Amino acid sequence: MPAPGTKKIEIDGQVYYLPADNVALDQLIADGVTAQRDYEDAKGRLEVIREKVIALAEEHKGPTATVHLQAPKSGLATVTFSTATKVDDTAVAAMEPEVPKVVFDKIFEASRSFKLRRGAQQWLKIPQAADLERVKARVAATIRVVPKGTTVKFFGPGEKSE
Repeated sequence: MPAPGTKKIEIDGQVYYLPADNVALDQLIADGVTAQRDYEDAKGRLEVIREKVIALAEEHKGPTATVHLQAPKSGLATVTFSTATKVDDTAVAAMEPEVPKVVFDKIFEASRSFKLRRGAQQWLKIPQAADLERVKARVAATIRVVPKGTTVKFFGPGEKSE
């Protein structure tokens, strides 16, 4: 007779009685492992299909960046050949004094961004001299920690976690 608060679970033909919470977690992880494998398989198949559709779209590509491929029965595929325009910052900086400012400013937009160097977080944690403590406070006030997407990966029995 199983103990109260346990559930019966069968693994590889063996019957186990586990705490109900463990059974629910075990089922969630098992479902996650299966779904993740299915997703990876589907992703691989989709990539092969996408490559073939892109090859077909390249044959029909005209002056526009988007090609619509209409299938007689199954639907439509839209392929967009996107591009990015980049400039050589060094060449633009060298050219800047030679172009009238009004023209230069109409053509180019200057941007400047900063990121923390490796070790900056450690430096902020270490006590400093009084004048550097004021700098540290100003630096710390400029830093925002923005959450990134949360990831979950599932590993089946015997699979190694990364």
